[in-house]
Amino acid sequence: MKLVTLVLLLANLGYFIVQYRTAGDAPGGGSNRSSASDVASAAERRALPLLSEVPPSMLTEMAAEARVREAQSDDSTALEGDARQADARSPEPDANATTELAADGLARPLGMSARLPGPPGVAGAGPATAGRRCFTAGPLQDEVLQQRLQTWLTTSGLSVTSRVEERQETALYWIHLPPFATRAEALAQVRALKAAGVDDIGLIDRGDMAGAVSLGVYRQRASLERRLADLRDKGYEPTVTPRLRSVSVVWLDILAAPTAGFEVGHLKSRFESVDLVPTPCPDSEIAGN
Repeated sequence: MKLVTLVLLLANLGYFIVQYRTAGDAPGGGSNRSSASDVASAAERRALPLLSEVPPSMLTEMAAEARVREAQSDDSTALEGDARQADARSPEPDANATTELAADGLARPLGMSARLPGPPGVAGAGPATAGRRCFTAGPLQDEVLQQRLQTWLTTSGLSVTSRVEERQETALYWIHLPPFATRAEALAQVRALKAAGVDDIGLIDRGDMAGAVSLGVYRQRASLERRLADLRDKGYEPTVTPRLRSVSVVWLDILAAPTAGFEVGHLKSRFESVDLVPTPCPDSEIAGN
């Protein structure tokens, strides 16, 4: 459409030039003008070429340029229209929106940050058990020693729990000769022992052990062994019967975390009489008392 308009404009311009020159060449047409004006007007009119005087190649170039300008104008108009449509479709940015820095360093809208997966097989797992060490100290019968040890362990950053166990232990060792068939036989054996230089002798005359000859009761194992050795040297083979009693003993279960820095040698240097044995750690940590 613009090309047709341009061609018509050029045609009208040529027609105007022809008419103007025809009027200027008519008789009397220049009687009211000065000679200088006539010369100038003639020069100006001559500077405008006629349409018939324009070469066909120039007209072709002018038409091509007009088509290029028209295409550029249409493209610009289309781009502006697309931009307006895109602006209409795009929502306005939220002035209150916040961003967070993801693990890969890229800013994402809040709520869309990257989630780093945890190690396989540990989702919902309990406290980590790697590096923990566990021990049991005891048995402890001395209450004062037990309290001192437990206080030292807890102040050293270890988890400690105590448990009490009732057990039977040997309180005394009784050395004796088994019961004789009659009291007379038992008395004869007592006289023979005294003749051999054995002292600390007694005759049991009642109860289930009536007729037995007692040769002493010992608390310490070392004293017991010395007495037995002396009697055997004299040709006797006595019997040893332990006397039991019920006692309460305390065990301390110890859990050392990886960061505790616990050293077994340090404990043994302070509590030489305490037995410390490594044990498997429980599934969960034990709370200190």
